[in-house]
Amino acid sequence: MLALARAQDVAANEQATVHVIDDDVSLREEIRLPETGPHRLEAGTEWHRLRTHVAFTTFDERDPFGLFRGGSLWLGGVFPNRVDDSRSTTRGGAWIEDRAQLSSSVTLVPGLRWDWSGLNGRASLSPRLSAVVALNAATRLTAATGLYTQSPGYEKLLQADHFTDLTAAGRLDLRPERATHVIVGVDRDIAAGLLGRVEAYYKGFHDLIAGRLETEDERLARLARYDFPLALQSTLPTAPLITSVPTNDSSGKAYGLDFFLTRADGPSRPRLTGWVSYSLGKTQQEIYGRSIPFSYDRRHSLSVVWNWRAGSRFELGGTFRAASGFPRTPPAGVQIETEEVGSRLVPVQLGPNRFSLDVAPGGVAQLNSERMPMFSRLDLRFGYRPGGASGRWEVYVEGLNVLDHTNAWFMDANIVGGASGAPRLQEEPVGGFPRLALCWGISTRPSVCTVVS
Repeated sequence: MLALARAQDVAANEQATVHVIDDDVSLREEIRLPETGPHRLEAGTEWHRLRTHVAFTTFDERDPFGLFRGGSLWLGGVFPNRVDDSRSTTRGGAWIEDRAQLSSSVTLVPGLRWDWSGLNGRASLSPRLSAVVALNAATRLTAATGLYTQSPGYEKLLQADHFTDLTAAGRLDLRPERATHVIVGVDRDIAAGLLGRVEAYYKGFHDLIAGRLETEDERLARLARYDFPLALQSTLPTAPLITSVPTNDSSGKAYGLDFFLTRADGPSRPRLTGWVSYSLGKTQQEIYGRSIPFSYDRRHSLSVVWNWRAGSRFELGGTFRAASGFPRTPPAGVQIETEEVGSRLVPVQLGPNRFSLDVAPGGVAQLNSERMPMFSRLDLRFGYRPGGASGRWEVYVEGLNVLDHTNAWFMDANIVGGASGAPRLQEEPVGGFPRLALCWGISTRPSVCTVVS
């Protein structure tokens, strides 16, 4: 099979007006060789001609990418005042795998993948192996291990949470990021239509790309721009800040357990269908001489989805999700607001011995040291089919976030006090999906329906 495709993705961050354009012309071919005994060989190759463009059209010195609102890992960084760069490069890969049916109960799938990126001129080999062993008619043991890699590139910014500057001329002196996966699980058919699964995993991450810290010369040059009175010198951000210069100086690991139970629809049409999943996991990143959780570390996560049939015309369904809050980088405290005068940074003065205050973004010392509040949401839906189970039309009523739980998008920091005492920060959760007590609509099966109100 041969496929030629062209795609263009555009991403924009409105707060920072950061624009990323990814123009991808790709060629992909897959080959399935004739079966030889128990072996079924498959191979393929893909090539991409990428043109990526990234540009900052505005720049906010305190929080250039809106990161402060999201509690991102990359607060307190030093970023370039302007980036307007295009890179054209080629990226390719090839793979081969053998699905070997060693016996009626054992399937083994070894594979090998080769990747190459013109951006850094490096190639990598990624061996992989998976197996399925039928322990009996109802129970299966699954296992997989392998090496996975990702090359650097501006196209990764479409889903990234941090920025590294790739404007250096020529090939980048960066290694591809690597991840080693080991997964073991057990599937069991508990009853007709009822499936249970338990899975354990470990992932090791190496050569992760992150912005390096300021050198001592860079730190001193930054501090030399501040023209502050001696009494205010102690308020300056003297610790080394994170820059946008990319390095491979980060690593980490992730491990945990996943539990899954599902009851599917079928010929017997059970009244209750749905699924339950629970994940227990932990991640740890080694960066800047510290061990911290990754930005998407979520220790506990529970999801319950159900649908109950009350006869052929009425259905009651719901979704409940609860999870630990993601890590966040809290602000470092209160600082003196600055303004640029020529090449100097001077304090914003409101009057004699009175200065404007600002929130100091968290730096390396605060990286992912706190967590967002717990996430919880319950949605309920009642549906009526005038034509019964075989009817195409459905009228439904929905309640979204019926428990009205505040699921914050970010923590808003405000400066309080000052007049009667020392100024301090007060944070509160902001955003999230509000309770919509009544939504209704009409849909067909299958359908895509817009909520009326």
